[in-house]
Amino acid sequence: MKTWIKRTPTAMLLLGVIAAGVFWYRQREKGQPVTFETAKVTRGNIVVTIAASGTLEPEEIVDVGAQISGRILSFGKDTDGRTVDSGQIASSTYATA
Repeated sequence: MKTWIKRTPTAMLLLGVIAAGVFWYRQREKGQPVTFETAKVTRGNIVVTIAASGTLEPEEIVDVGAQISGRILSFGKDTDGRTVDSGQIASSTYATA
């Protein structure tokens, strides 16, 4: 009587493995074959146009201002777009107030 208790889990496991194998085999037949599309590399201009409509909103709003008011007389000598270091003159102003 105890032998059927030992054989039942083994038989169920074997049936489960067989069922999983049959399921996998049938699903494999239904799948589409993988295809690749190749093209020859050529040189040329890339033209991309993006059109969109909607509202443009900034992520962060920053108030930019000066502590003095007046007319700018000249800018510093940096024309390469580099950042201004500490101690460099960014602009000269004629203070009106």
